[in-house]
Amino acid sequence: MAEYLENQTLTSRLEAYAQGLGQGKNTRSHFDDFQDDLSQAGPYEVNTVIHRIVDQELSKPEPDLLGLKTLVARFIRACGTGLEQSGIPAYPPESPLATLSRDHRTLQSHLARVSAAIKDWATNRGTRAGIPELIQALESALTPLKNHYQTLQNEVFPRLEKTAPDHHRCVQLMWTIQDDVLGWGNEVLGLLKNQGDFHAINTTLGRFILDARSLIYREERILFPVVHQMAGFTWQSPGTTRPATPEPHTAAGWETTGGQSPGPFRTPTGSLTAQQLQAIFKTLPVDITVIDSEDRVQYFSDTPDRVFPRSPGIIGRKVEDCHPPRSMHRVRSIVDDLKSRRKDKVQFWLNAGGTKVLIEYYALRDEEGRYLGTMECSQNIGPIQALSGEKRLEPPGGENLQEDDSPQAPPSHGASSPGEGRSRRPGQPPEAGV
Repeated sequence: MAEYLENQTLTSRLEAYAQGLGQGKNTRSHFDDFQDDLSQAGPYEVNTVIHRIVDQELSKPEPDLLGLKTLVARFIRACGTGLEQSGIPAYPPESPLATLSRDHRTLQSHLARVSAAIKDWATNRGTRAGIPELIQALESALTPLKNHYQTLQNEVFPRLEKTAPDHHRCVQLMWTIQDDVLGWGNEVLGLLKNQGDFHAINTTLGRFILDARSLIYREERILFPVVHQMAGFTWQSPGTTRPATPEPHTAAGWETTGGQSPGPFRTPTGSLTAQQLQAIFKTLPVDITVIDSEDRVQYFSDTPDRVFPRSPGIIGRKVEDCHPPRSMHRVRSIVDDLKSRRKDKVQFWLNAGGTKVLIEYYALRDEEGRYLGTMECSQNIGPIQALSGEKRLEPPGGENLQEDDSPQAPPSHGASSPGEGRSRRPGQPPEAGV
């Protein structure tokens, strides 16, 4: 009990120091007033304060993310002595945290290569000398950084959120900085390949290196020790995105057979077995994520090449916590619009990885119009945009389809009575896709 009260007092003092920083007291005298407390700051206390700072800022209608990042960076620097003295836990060799910690050595090596390439390039300022090596070093660094960040976002962040709901806000800020690092790296690549401005390249490279290294420090000194303490390490190893086999579905619509496997799922337009449904969801050309009426992730389709990777760790998470802070308010707005029937569908498209991605959100409602949840569909539409001309099905032998042999167009929904619309009008093209 005494230790608990002592930790609470230390955390309160650290929070008071951070609040002073937020009020502009970034001075030596303010640091000196709290120096003893700062020198005792361990990962748990530092993370608790960061959680409170981030939670308070993100609750505002328009959070100041830049100011938040600056405040947290200054606070962590001030706690450096205490964090260094706390050391790094010894994780079991095969645990996910040990694996992620080993990643740091690889990432540091890539960043060191980028730093060396920057110096060589700066020495030959005004020429193309050194640029090929810098481009190669950057491209080699970005892939492992992206993979590392995706593992954290899909495995570690959800674990901390579920096991320590009062201490997880730090990861949302880290997610924002991860996006910054990857964004700046890709921006520099574009500038280098297009002979961009020297000062713009140099400045952006500096941000890239600084924030990438600061994230490694925060993971080593704060995030991983806290996850180890609060969430343990006996959880699913990073790198997998495949959910465990679900329990047999017993909701309305399943015809049970009395065995372990459910019977067919029956609808007015036919029936499907559980195996067929699973195969369909894995084969669909779109990635699906479903949130329930309480805004928690309920399901995602396990397609082989998802546009946005998912892991079982997101099941049960609030949907806004599955996005970086800069997107949270937009996500809430979309869900609110769908819930309130102001909209039934919201659509976005963006450039990602050299292709175009279409993202659509649909309101799910029952027959009486009650809101059941939201379905997100995302799809790489680059190959579709590249289509030209037409490609039709042809019978064996390559003969052209005759008009009477062409597939018939379906009736117009809501416009034709049964039996109408089944023959193609003169000049009407065959059904789409053939």
